[in-house]
Amino acid sequence: MKFHPTFCKAMLIAFLASGVGVSMAAAQSAEPMTCQIFEGPNFTGNGGTIVGNDVVMFHNQGAGDDLLPGLTGLRHFYDPQWSKAVSSMRAGAGCAVGIGLLENGKWSFVESRTEAAKFGVNSDNMSDAAYCDCR
Repeated sequence: MKFHPTFCKAMLIAFLASGVGVSMAAAQSAEPMTCQIFEGPNFTGNGGTIVGNDVVMFHNQGAGDDLLPGLTGLRHFYDPQWSKAVSSMRAGAGCAVGIGLLENGKWSFVESRTEAAKFGVNSDNMSDAAYCDCR
């Protein structure tokens, strides 16, 4: 099967335009009812999206503390690749985004209803969980 060069050029432009649009939207703000976490400060590096009312524990299921005080009723998921790797985060409209820090068996939290472009020394790359609370 052979495609006309004009068709191929139009498809390539459409493909590139759609990808740029998605990247720019993700870089500027979180969608409503979602939150974003990033490996680097100022929303750089690898990023991930957490759906509203979900918590992601940064260990394998059964391998750590799953109880986050005050955050009952959220669905739990597990992704150890994010352990000690979050440096910035954003909340979509109607949500609070947060990271949980587990030290000596006690949880502490950094939370925002907008964004946190950079964490302080005691929380940067120290997270053991992240959540998106849209209740």
